[in-house]
Amino acid sequence: MKFYARLLRLAQGRKKIEWLLPYVKGRRVLDLGCAGEEVLNFGDNWLHGHLAAAAEECLGLDHNEKAVFSLLKKGYQVIHSDVQNFTMDRSFDVVVAGDILEHLEDLKGFFESVKRALKDNGYLLVTTPNPWFILRFVRCWLKGDGGVNPDHVQWFCRGSIRELLRRYGFVIEKLEFGSSEPIFYYFFFLPPSLRHTSIFVVARKSP
Repeated sequence: MKFYARLLRLAQGRKKIEWLLPYVKGRRVLDLGCAGEEVLNFGDNWLHGHLAAAAEECLGLDHNEKAVFSLLKKGYQVIHSDVQNFTMDRSFDVVVAGDILEHLEDLKGFFESVKRALKDNGYLLVTTPNPWFILRFVRCWLKGDGGVNPDHVQWFCRGSIRELLRRYGFVIEKLEFGSSEPIFYYFFFLPPSLRHTSIFVVARKSP
């Protein structure tokens, strides 16, 4: 399954970045889990770097103290905190939660913190792995697991993410399957639910 592993290492690729950028341009943005997995080399596919360049103001938040210190030295606005329990001294137009929900134990704490940080009618942008992605299904069939990241504690499908956001006072304006890399958009013979690695969501905070 080396081919499967290589494809999933593209998890922070340019298609996901391109999908998020229009929602953050010229706005005040809070990026949760900003360090990601590429913070040590600041690669071209590092999401926070793109968000910071596009936004009017972009504050990052991450629980990794070493990574936060490294980012501060690079001149980024970042703070060390837990995304499941934080309070800001100002409000934001957009909160970005890129591939972090699946890592969390306290979803209530996360959503309550996000609502405090967002302006009324502000936007929460969520990306999370698609459990029905065909290569995960194939790996599960062949090896008995879906190649899950050992730090993940839960999966979300379209129905469960929709209900979760509704319960915490968010109105979904856009929800679709998407991928990080262009290659997956060419698998036209598969439905989007099997073709793409992720679920992308735009949700608005109810006033």
